[in-house]
Amino acid sequence: MGRAVRRPSGRREGRASMTRVFISYRADDDSFATVHLDQRLAARFGAGNVFRDSRHLRPGADFEPKLWRNLAGSSVVVAVIGPRWLTGGGTDNRLLRPADFVRRELEFALELRLPIVPLLLGDVAMPAARDLPESLRNLVNHQFRRLHPRNAEATVQQFVDELDDAYGDQPPTRPGTVAVVLASAPPPAGLSNLVRKATADSGLAAALVEQTAVGVHVIQPDGAKAAAMAGDFVRVLTDALHGQPDLGRLRVALHFGDVAPTPDDTVLAARHLANEPLLDDVLRATPGARIALIASDDFYQTAVRPGRHGVDRSAFARVHIAGRDAWVQAPGFPHPRGLHAASEPSAPPVATGVTNNVETVHGDLVMGDKIGHDKNVYRSGR
Repeated sequence: MGRAVRRPSGRREGRASMTRVFISYRADDDSFATVHLDQRLAARFGAGNVFRDSRHLRPGADFEPKLWRNLAGSSVVVAVIGPRWLTGGGTDNRLLRPADFVRRELEFALELRLPIVPLLLGDVAMPAARDLPESLRNLVNHQFRRLHPRNAEATVQQFVDELDDAYGDQPPTRPGTVAVVLASAPPPAGLSNLVRKATADSGLAAALVEQTAVGVHVIQPDGAKAAAMAGDFVRVLTDALHGQPDLGRLRVALHFGDVAPTPDDTVLAARHLANEPLLDDVLRATPGARIALIASDDFYQTAVRPGRHGVDRSAFARVHIAGRDAWVQAPGFPHPRGLHAASEPSAPPVATGVTNNVETVHGDLVMGDKIGHDKNVYRSGR
């Protein structure tokens, strides 16, 4: 961060802000300093834009989805490091435990390449790399700031001003992928665990997996991992289903859009796709298929068309839904069955040296970019 710029205290207090700050702290460290910091940040950026878990999470709530969503939607993470940050109330280094929430928060922030500002309390030294798990050792390279108890009000105000200078009014919009996984019947037990394992086995460490009343949502807040969702995730999930017949057959929708500061609009768009009746047509017409997959055109152009991560774009068929393009696939099959042609494409031009041979196309439908970039358009027929 740049050099601090001093302003009269409260110059921007209470104004509307797009900046979102996530406070990462250990509850049994110096909680008074954390609460004071939260109050000053909330006065500057707005209480709804500063996340401190004990203020935002209601007793008895399933806190993890809200925790990770707020972290993914942050502009900057403040890591409050006091004298008991490593050990809490005990003697063992709690950061060496993979399930430690402070560790998981910072690992997630680093995975998303979010700015992290260590805030040292009093005379506490910056933790040494040898005291951190390998996943957090990059933290020692982050520029820290210090809060002095003897002049806490002044140093907190200066810190808030610096954050405002560096990250003020930066909308934390971040593109990413949402997958909605729906069972053909009420979601069976074990579905969320299967999906969670599929994201882990696909190298999608930052993916958020949320159980819902009708299925599972996967929110991948790293836009660069969209192709891995199209290829690795779908492939691993398909393979895993073949070993668990009790989980039934699934409808999966993939959409690419903003997932921060909130993924709600992108989730809603994916849910609409997952509920399309044509996916049931595909499953009925393809007895061996465990998944009927539909991708929005935004996702197709971003993740499927480039052909990375083993994605075969010729296995997708284009459909029209509410006036917009989408793309359907039956993973493991050369093309999705059960779709009805809405119109016949005009014959593609035959370029010099290119033979217009239908035998090069799987099945009896033209799909993907196999011939002259022309595609048949399909719809449900309902």
